[in-house]
Amino acid sequence: MSKKRIIERLLLLLPLLFVFFSVDNAEAKDWQSIYNGYTDHWGNFVPGYIDNDTWMTPAPTYMTGNLVFYGPYAMDATAEYREIDYEEKGCIGGISLMSPIDIGKKAWIEVDGSWHGPFCVVDCARRGDMYSIIVYRDEVVEVNFDFALELGMVSPAKENGSYEVYEWRKNDVIVYVQNCNGGYPNKLSQRYRNPVDYSDWFLENLSFALFEENVPYPRDGYMYWQTANREDVFVDFRKFVPCEIVRFKDG
Repeated sequence: MSKKRIIERLLLLLPLLFVFFSVDNAEAKDWQSIYNGYTDHWGNFVPGYIDNDTWMTPAPTYMTGNLVFYGPYAMDATAEYREIDYEEKGCIGGISLMSPIDIGKKAWIEVDGSWHGPFCVVDCARRGDMYSIIVYRDEVVEVNFDFALELGMVSPAKENGSYEVYEWRKNDVIVYVQNCNGGYPNKLSQRYRNPVDYSDWFLENLSFALFEENVPYPRDGYMYWQTANREDVFVDFRKFVPCEIVRFKDG
């Protein structure tokens, strides 16, 4: 790989390195104002700051929403940083889901009636951005640039990294997340698939923080964080992983 390409990838990666460690726009403001709701950097009003329980809840097995894409090299650089090897894992590329708990899983995506995958989940949304991404933008997955190119959403990237956009998003795609040792989605008849609308599901299950929580991190098999009054919280999110392979439409 050329020195120029390495520098380009590093520059694209820098904003992504702070998913777990940086203070996002919402966290940088006065906590009380965030608790009562805030306007994020897209100009959307968010009625509260989602708590770690919501941020760390696994994605449903079958879900539907919009697909958008990362710029050139960005997803691959994130995979390299997290030491996720596509070839070793048998993945055709990387994707981002919303929760950090899903990083490391595999997923398939149905676009315009055709399934693609498996993809490796290598990235997630920041906690302060998650509400807008899901509720206002109705996103369910963000894909790597090469897959967007394959779908005809973008032109090939030039040497300087620029490209043309033909389609900003794909609506109503279906994402199958391999939460358990389930079957490949193509083996399931279409009449049995009943994906949940991810935005609706998120709104039904979300909760807002009642006190300041720092960024969770793994410790002794649990996710751990500390509240503003220094209370330690340990949660085993593995028990929340949805193991259904498919939700049947007829009972």
